[in-house]
Amino acid sequence: MDLLEQIRILEKEHASLNKKIDGMEKTGVFKDEQLSEAKRKRLQIKEQLVILRKRQFEQQHETLDWDE
Repeated sequence: MDLLEQIRILEKEHASLNKKIDGMEKTGVFKDEQLSEAKRKRLQIKEQLVILRKRQFEQQHETLDWDE
């Protein structure tokens, strides 16, 4: 699986968690532990996305040679 595919999968998962969290907060029907776990997982995904996007950027720009 390449970086772009990993990023897309994580973006979908992040969006899904956003919807779930929004729904929980709007309805008020949730246990505190459920909401905390969903928010923790969403943050983990966001951190993974930052790492993968940085790696993708570096791969796209590694062919540049600034010494020439």
